[in-house]
Amino acid sequence: MNLDWRLNKGEGPLWNGLRLFENSGLNLLFNVASGTPYTPTQVFNEVTLAAVSNIPSGPLNSRYGPWSLDMDLKATREFHARGLRLEAYAWVLNVLNQKNPTAVYTSSGSPATTDWLGTNEGQGFLSTAAGRGVDGAALYGLAENDPTIYSNPRLVRFGLRTNF
Repeated sequence: MNLDWRLNKGEGPLWNGLRLFENSGLNLLFNVASGTPYTPTQVFNEVTLAAVSNIPSGPLNSRYGPWSLDMDLKATREFHARGLRLEAYAWVLNVLNQKNPTAVYTSSGSPATTDWLGTNEGQGFLSTAAGRGVDGAALYGLAENDPTIYSNPRLVRFGLRTNF
């Protein structure tokens, strides 16, 4: 859904003899999307160099990732300077700061975990790491916590543009 509201010269509320919102606009873009399809696989180590292959556990593209919700807001104000028509703007992407996954781990269907540590192989990894004095769960968790799996967090842009 895209909502756009504009006021031209001389429009808008009058305050102390000034029309503060004339030549300005507000645009709201609201997106809701179903998750993208993926092929489920048997649980395997998806995040380290030990990840060699995945074995499908269901039909091609038979599962869907989580839904996403996103809202962007852009406020603009037009003015004139030195014969140029300029437009200043503030643009907020992902206003609600939603943590929208763009992908999932195919073995779990989750963007947060592969479920590999629950397997016999994963338990062996944890035991080996503990024998070396390393917290294997924390180490593997660092690899699982991949920020590229999520869309950008809230982002604010300011700008000035002109047309000629």
